[in-house]
Amino acid sequence: MNTETFKPGIVILSYNHLEHTRNCLISVRQQLPDAMIYLIHNGTDKKQVSQLKNTFEEKQLQHLIMEKNLGFSGGANWGLKQAFINEKWVLFLTNDTLFEGLNLSQAPPPGFYAPQILLNKSRKMDSLGGEFNPKNGKLQHLRTKSYQLSPGSYFYVPGTAFLIDKETFLNSKGFDIHLGTYWEDVDYSLELQKKNITVSTIPEILLSHKVGKTCHKDPHYTTYLFHRNRLVISWKYCNSLYQRSFLILVIFIDFAKRFWRDVIKNQKWSSLSLYIQALFEGAKMIVRNTQHPQNMSQGQMNQL
Repeated sequence: MNTETFKPGIVILSYNHLEHTRNCLISVRQQLPDAMIYLIHNGTDKKQVSQLKNTFEEKQLQHLIMEKNLGFSGGANWGLKQAFINEKWVLFLTNDTLFEGLNLSQAPPPGFYAPQILLNKSRKMDSLGGEFNPKNGKLQHLRTKSYQLSPGSYFYVPGTAFLIDKETFLNSKGFDIHLGTYWEDVDYSLELQKKNITVSTIPEILLSHKVGKTCHKDPHYTTYLFHRNRLVISWKYCNSLYQRSFLILVIFIDFAKRFWRDVIKNQKWSSLSLYIQALFEGAKMIVRNTQHPQNMSQGQMNQL
């Protein structure tokens, strides 16, 4: 491993889940003993913050505390902004990842990069970037180093982990804080591509991921935010009346399937109700964005 000429700063975004955060920190320190780590406590419980401070007291680690949780977008924007005061490059990690290696002798061209991420238990490929099709509102992880996007699809960098340089980040407006969590990575990737900024993969960086260990059991995230943002971002990047009509059909079919599963079969009105709420709020966001196009711009980092 040669990291003599390329040592990115490490930003770890943490919201509770003490054990995951601890393991992530240990994995980074084992592989990159000299790296500067910026641990972003994104509204984390104060007792957990105190425990982490007591366990990890070193000059090469900064505990950066946000009193209120601002979701992925707000936490990532704030953490990256702090790190880029000192760093030229940052490797961003969520706290449910484990860092396994970096094999780069020099920095890549400026841009936004997806590392190679393995599933923690099976060691199978979880992602090396992703594919987004706005017409059917579908996301799919890419799992090979050589891939070909489907017609009408776009490449994106999943927010689980990414490498980004200072110039790229500070010349963008960051992740869209209106989205909060889910689909903000898709939106950010496509906004950068609009500006002809490199958005690609970097398999020389290797991590593993404990899928579903943070928010996957909370329906506010997995149902409400996921489907609200799915509608907003898919609508935003549909580039024709045909694509938007097809998207509406896909959403209607999805609703019918959920009605059958949640109400007819399982008699769980609460799940369907949250899904309907997500669609209504997503539609309202689309209308607001149409009336005020500036709302569709990225992040508003200056407010952080």
